[in-house]
Formats: sequence, structure tokens, C-alpha cells
Amino acid sequence: LSGADDRTVKIWDYQTKSIVHTLEGHTHNVCAVMFHPKLPLIASASEDGTVRLWQSSTYRAETTLNYGMERAWALAATKETNMLAIGFDEGCVCIELGSDDPVASMDATGKVVWATNNDIQTATVRGLASGSGNDDDALPDGERLPVIPRDLGS
Repeated sequence: LSGADDRTVKIWDYQTKSIVHTLEGHTHNVCAVMFHPKLPLIASASEDGTVRLWQSSTYRAETTLNYGMERAWALAATKETNMLAIGFDEGCVCIELGSDDPVASMDATGKVVWATNNDIQTATVRGLASGSGNDDDALPDGERLPVIPRDLGS
């Protein structure tokens, strides 16, 4: 398994030293790659700030993770858990793969609740994207909303 500046992940046959499959999808250099020791997944981390997860038997892209923490440099996992640790320029993230528990929740009123480490925070996003109701004031799709979080405690 290798990742390189050509933005791809390559799966190699150890004995013949030939490429078995090439995984494409990153938009910048691939810095770290690994087979998860417990799950049938390949993880790849890139300077584009994303971590991509691939099915290790079909080589199908499963998901792309982006935490907005600049370049992703390192990956780590243990065979005892479904955890994946990701090292970025601006910190690290540990996630549990295969968990159905949401990390954020939003109700119909636009109230969002999320957990950051041990802190529970909330914000309301209703009406933020539309500005004052005038189309000239509306934020374009994909822009970050000016959310002011409120701490709910630990």
C-alpha cells in the first residue's frame, strides 16, 4: 500500500511487485495510508485536508472525512478497537468507525447540538443563510455560517 504526490493510493502485489489497483479521489498529495487492523478498510490521508475510507476487498470509496483542520498527515489504529486517529496541521481527531451515534443533531427549529471533546455546545442556524430575507444578502452555497455557539456544559 502506498500514497504519493500523484494524488493516488496504490495497492501492490508484494511478490510480483506490480500494482493491483489504484485508488483515486484526493485533490492533493497523499501523505499517509493504512489498512485498518480490525475492519476491512483502507484509510488515506491527504494534504487536501481529507481522509478517505475505502472498502479493502472491492476498493470502493466508502466515505470522505473533512474536519477543516488543514492538511492530514498521519493515521493510526489498533486491532483492539474500531477507532481511527487522524493527525492534522491544526490538531488530531479520534473517531469510532461503524458507530451509528450522531456527533451532531439538528431539530426542525434549526437548533444544532454537538459535542467537542467533553463540552456540549448549541447554536441556532435558522435564518442565518438568508440574511435579512433579501437575495442580495444571502450567503452562497458552501459558505460557512456565522454561528455563535453557546456552551451547555460538560
